[in-house]
Amino acid sequence: MGSNLPRVLLVDGDAAFASRLAWVLGRSGCLVKVAHRVDEAQRFLDAEPEWHVVLSAPVVSDGTAVDVLARTVSCCPSAPVVVLADPDGDLPVVKGVDDVLVKPVRPSELVARIEAARRQHALETNQDSIVDALSALASAVEAEMAATPPPRRRRSRGRGRRGRAEARHG
Repeated sequence: MGSNLPRVLLVDGDAAFASRLAWVLGRSGCLVKVAHRVDEAQRFLDAEPEWHVVLSAPVVSDGTAVDVLARTVSCCPSAPVVVLADPDGDLPVVKGVDDVLVKPVRPSELVARIEAARRQHALETNQDSIVDALSALASAVEAEMAATPPPRRRRSRGRGRRGRAEARHG
């Protein structure tokens, strides 16, 4: 895929809708691959693990958005998953999905929501990385402190420096 264009994987069993949406996203500057089944999506994810976003219908012929989400997380954890729900169905509640949009969606809204999902997902991913790095640093510091004996304190002999000087002159 070697292009710098935003890469979008669209998983939807409705060929006409997927074709129209791919065309709109392509005109918006995205490189779009369309999969009509979860196993097709898996092949795209395996071939190119650097997707900017995965758009999925709630249900396709061989699975659901949950299946798409699980495969995306395992192959491409940096890609947010956005579900495109049917207007006549219930809104799917899928833990881990970054956003849910109801079809038909205006192209400008779709592009804006994709960008928002990407920013939020990147923030959450970076936050997890920062927490992991800080935890590792804390563990290393604790291990170093446990391995290093505490510094020896000097004992004072009676009066402090100032007290001795006063005793001599006083």
